[in-house]
Parts: sequence; structure tokens; C-alpha cells
Amino acid sequence: MGEAYASIEFGRTLQGHETAADLLKKRFGVERYTLGTPIGIGETDIFFKALETISGTQTPEKYIQERGRLVDSYFDAHKYGSAKSSCLR
Repeated sequence: MGEAYASIEFGRTLQGHETAADLLKKRFGVERYTLGTPIGIGETDIFFKALETISGTQTPEKYIQERGRLVDSYFDAHKYGSAKSSCLR
């Protein structure tokens, strides 16, 4: 692991404690990325941005299109979910 280009650490619950990623950074200069668990669009966007930074390449088009379809489905489903919640009042 000491020869790795970067280390991705998922979860923010260990802030303030020394982690394996901290040790790799101190001993070997391995770049550390602490991210939340990539669940949901926001955290997944942050994860993909970190992968772009680490790899020096853009996110493949298929994932960009997949994200767009997900956002579109959220938008389409919103009108049904909001109509249901207003009926409960």
C-alpha cells in the first residue's frame, strides 16, 4: 500500500482518530481522500470527482448518462410522491 498513488477512505466517523490512510500519508506520502459513503447523488458525485482527480481522466460517458437518467427519474417520480403526501393532510 505504501506505493499506492492514493488512498480512498469511506466514512467520516473516524475524524480525530488516526486511520490507515493517515499512516500511509505520514510514512509514504500516499495522497488521502476521505469521503462519505457514496450513497445518493451528492456523495456519489464527490466520489466520481475524486476518481477523476486520482486517475487524471474524465468520468466515462456511460456513467454521466446513467446519472442523468437517475435525475430524470427523480424528477418524474416527484410529481407522484408529492401528490400522495398532500392527500395525507
